[in-house]
Amino acid sequence: MAEAVGSRRFRPHLVLHETEAWVLAAGDLAAHRFGRPGLGSKIAGIVASAGGPELVDDGPQTAPSKRLLQLFPTYAKLVDGPAIIAEAGLETILGECPHAQAWLESLAG
Repeated sequence: MAEAVGSRRFRPHLVLHETEAWVLAAGDLAAHRFGRPGLGSKIAGIVASAGGPELVDDGPQTAPSKRLLQLFPTYAKLVDGPAIIAEAGLETILGECPHAQAWLESLAG
């Protein structure tokens, strides 16, 4: 894509699956937001078995947003997702999401 645009300033970032991967990177915060702190360890298990939050996605029914809805039926993608990500902070997200970290580092270089 960068070659097609032809500008060194164009730095696309494609989220591997969904921004909910970033919510999974902050699973404990998500669990606390919904008053279910015990589910933080379940989210950690999901993330660990996939090899990281950016890799959680086995299909349409197991996509990150679907998993969050299974755990937290009132999860609202456009409200809760950004709030959890903002509360977690960039350091937490980048520490768990190497794809996002590499993109951000490419902006500095």
